[in-house]
Amino acid sequence: MADATATALARLADRGDYTERDDYVFCSRLGRRLDRSAVRRRYTRARDAAGLRALRFHALRHAAGSLVAREAGAHFVQAFLGHSRMSTTERYLHAKSRPQDVEILNRAFAGSVAPVGDGSR
Repeated sequence: MADATATALARLADRGDYTERDDYVFCSRLGRRLDRSAVRRRYTRARDAAGLRALRFHALRHAAGSLVAREAGAHFVQAFLGHSRMSTTERYLHAKSRPQDVEILNRAFAGSVAPVGDGSR
């Protein structure tokens, strides 16, 4: 879990109610499970309050998976997203280069490229 997520979840302990181990993290005012429509309404209100464009709720999962794919290898992304098949994970790996990938390419091609303008081909 990312530090920012852990910090945000830890702040929920300050709410006073529904902080026991078996309580829902996100719940109704009565501590009960939120149904799909309640989650969708809360998401829409939060999105609109933040001034974000309309996105399907599942698009958040795809965005998170794509962000993780920029920094991690395919198997980490697969485990993070809970996919049983790598073919599902590949949807999140679409041409996302990681910072260290440039270093890998530089090492792979070091000394193998002729300088521009030296007449060789």
